[in-house]
Amino acid sequence: MAAYRLYRSRPDVTTFAEDLFAVLPRTDQRQWAEVYLRGLLTVSGRKSLRRLALAVPGSRTASQCLQQFINASPWDWAPVRQELARTVAAARPPVAWTIGAAVIPKRGEHSAGVHRRYVPEASRTLNCQVGLGLFLSNEECSVPVDWELFLDEGWRTDADRLQRARIPEEASGRSELAQLLDLLDRRPVEPASHPTPLVADLCDLAGADRLPAELAGRGVDYLVRVPPAQLLTAVPAPGHPAAPRAAAELLLAPPARHRLPMLVSVPVRLPGSELPHRLWAHQPGTEPRATRYYLTDLADAGADRIISLLRHLERTRAALATLGEAFGMLDFAGRSFSGWHHHMTMTSAAYAYSRVIATTRPPAVRLPHPVRPGLCAGIPATRTVNSRPGHHRHGRALVRGEAVGAGSGLLSAGA
Repeated sequence: MAAYRLYRSRPDVTTFAEDLFAVLPRTDQRQWAEVYLRGLLTVSGRKSLRRLALAVPGSRTASQCLQQFINASPWDWAPVRQELARTVAAARPPVAWTIGAAVIPKRGEHSAGVHRRYVPEASRTLNCQVGLGLFLSNEECSVPVDWELFLDEGWRTDADRLQRARIPEEASGRSELAQLLDLLDRRPVEPASHPTPLVADLCDLAGADRLPAELAGRGVDYLVRVPPAQLLTAVPAPGHPAAPRAAAELLLAPPARHRLPMLVSVPVRLPGSELPHRLWAHQPGTEPRATRYYLTDLADAGADRIISLLRHLERTRAALATLGEAFGMLDFAGRSFSGWHHHMTMTSAAYAYSRVIATTRPPAVRLPHPVRPGLCAGIPATRTVNSRPGHHRHGRALVRGEAVGAGSGLLSAGA
């Protein structure tokens, strides 16, 4: 009865789901997408398939149908994410794009993309999946609208593991940097009169030192954290060309005063480029080793603008933590590549509804009786289904990054 009341308590979810999942070709896909979405929004605690099935009153097959919808169904998540991005941007125009990295602890070695990785926030090596999310961020919140699942060298070179996890060939040969750039290239096209800058802290990314040069060729304004060894060229006096030097040498850490966050900057250029850039050093406290270096092509931006942009990293960090704690990001127990992407699409949709859509739409006046979804293909009406026991949660989502003044780390259906 409690689940039934919860199911009816958000009648406007139906309108959101109908708009978002209209791109799915089959009626049963759209129906079970709404059920999964409602479950993520209403079921407390761990979001296992069995518990999500409680959002369907009186159905004995819901658990298996949800299992099929997420893990076995071939629906394409890309159009759903594109529609999600358009919906969020229309409701809350973004101020910045951000990138957030979610570390999802796992047991075993068969889940798509799982590998052992040193995680600075945990100060140890974890067996985990790493998801890279693209977020639309404004002054109130950051909302994920697209994802990439990192595949390390061990996965990219193991044909047997790739086949077992049903990882398509086009997704198996890309480096971490290539995956990041693909994520950026898929972002919705924006009006040229209102460019939205990218803000990111991805120093742990393989090839992070090549990221600024790649971004410079993509026509996107950016503020990205760079490693202290990042090679940059100081703006020389006329007739005195300068050799590339490390960021930490070009801009010494600002002096600590009164334990307040400090920002200093110097004009620089990328080696071999004449485009103006500015290197910023941020020291949030009195410890010089905590200094972070950020590079931006917004060469004329002042400290206030930089601080404002860096705060979007903190909003993204908070969003990733909430996705893990309240929206089931950590609870996916499947092993397939497509299942992971389906689940992350649904958790993103649930988070977007709760943070953006539900707060901008007028409250529903009428509480219609929920429509029970039809049976998924191939499941008899009289069959009793026992869902597969879920795995235990193995830890909180870990994310990367740093926000100014915060001092904390950021970081398809049918058979």
